[in-house]
Amino acid sequence: MVSSFSTLVVLGSSMLLHATEAHQVVNVPSPTWTRANSTSKERRELWNPLSFLEKEGFKTQENFTQFQVDNGYKSLLDFMDRAKYKVSKGADQACGWTDPKGIPQQFPEDGTMRTTGYTHDGPCEIYMGEKLALSYLNCHESIPEQTSGVPQ
Repeated sequence: MVSSFSTLVVLGSSMLLHATEAHQVVNVPSPTWTRANSTSKERRELWNPLSFLEKEGFKTQENFTQFQVDNGYKSLLDFMDRAKYKVSKGADQACGWTDPKGIPQQFPEDGTMRTTGYTHDGPCEIYMGEKLALSYLNCHESIPEQTSGVPQ
């Protein structure tokens, strides 16, 4: 059976690391973007961080788990929902450059997703709609490949 999901969210702690320049993007199922992404220049702009927290008064640190404990966040999603930071002009606070009203995508029958890969140590959470599908303390180690299984 093929499942359809209107939202697939991958959250990573790379935005908490100082001077982060590389990021992970979901390719399959393909998101619906709110702006052009057909050229390499356009994709680079989409893949840049939505916010550099150290420029907004956050005291960033390498260990996000400790950052969570120190600041009372239950999860990455809790941080994203409650932390007060500004995102890039034109981006959506909750969805970045993806369209929250985009066309629901079919999740592959074999239960795999494909990404550009994790480039930083740290936790991640993968949501399908409102449901947490995966959560790891270090996704760089736990999901070392660009293709990975996601329980449905």
